[in-house]
Amino acid sequence: MACCLVLASCSSSGDVGVDSGADSGSGVDAGGTDASGSDSGTSAEHLYIPDRNLGGLVRVFALPLTTSSVPLASIPAPYSDFVAVNATTLAVCDESNSIHAFTLPVSSSSTPFAVFPVSTLVHDLAFGPNGTLYETTPSMTVNMFAPPFSSSTTVSGTLTVPTLKSGGALAFDTTGALYVCDIMRTIFVINGSSVTTTAMAPTSSQDRAVVASATQLFVADLFGGVYVFDLPLTTASVPVATITSGINEFLATALDKAGNLYVGSVDPPSIAVYSPPFSDASAPVVTLPLAADAAFSSIAIGP
Repeated sequence: MACCLVLASCSSSGDVGVDSGADSGSGVDAGGTDASGSDSGTSAEHLYIPDRNLGGLVRVFALPLTTSSVPLASIPAPYSDFVAVNATTLAVCDESNSIHAFTLPVSSSSTPFAVFPVSTLVHDLAFGPNGTLYETTPSMTVNMFAPPFSSSTTVSGTLTVPTLKSGGALAFDTTGALYVCDIMRTIFVINGSSVTTTAMAPTSSQDRAVVASATQLFVADLFGGVYVFDLPLTTASVPVATITSGINEFLATALDKAGNLYVGSVDPPSIAVYSPPFSDASAPVVTLPLAADAAFSSIAIGP
């Protein structure tokens, strides 16, 4: 299985709202510019954490995180495991392999505006630059679902990667390039219809998550840490850093607009935040503990 978060307030209705301007005191800078170099301004970002154990809720946290952060909203989504978010939509995949699509902003009373089936054994979800939802599968394919979404949405296209050994984590960089990391540690770069086989993650077949900034790719190995690659990738690329401090299992990853790296773990259940620049010595600047029986396969950052 694979896969692959800034300042806000909550309105009286429970909706995730706009930046309150308050300083959380966490020391994690959540403002500035995003990975593309554009000014992020004061727009709020949030961390979305699914949980297939805790009543099937997706919990929404305002950023920056602190060690005492609590959810702004808990969205009912039975047995949720994977999440993806873009400017308008939160997509949640449940264990029956259905996508629940929610309109942003969300609240604890939000209900999906669409529920539609995807393939069996979803391995990761990600939104592309044009709003298309991408899904990796156990086969050599990446399925696409084009907006607008409805309960009758079906696969709108398929990317076939001939040497993909069971689809794993996927992510887009700021240029629109798609990265897919399979269970055999190979990283594929997809630009349009062009598929390039590039670097390999160093040690194991437990690569669970991938996320990209404008200049770096982050590959989470469940027991090996987070491998940091400089972009663009080549067949000779090797990690420029491996982050191993702070948690025991490196399961899910996300980046905020300031370039902070968020890593989800279930041993212990927690979210660890790392600030750039990244090195072998990187350690969490904030660690948010989660419930003892929390279980998830991805996290996401969005409005």
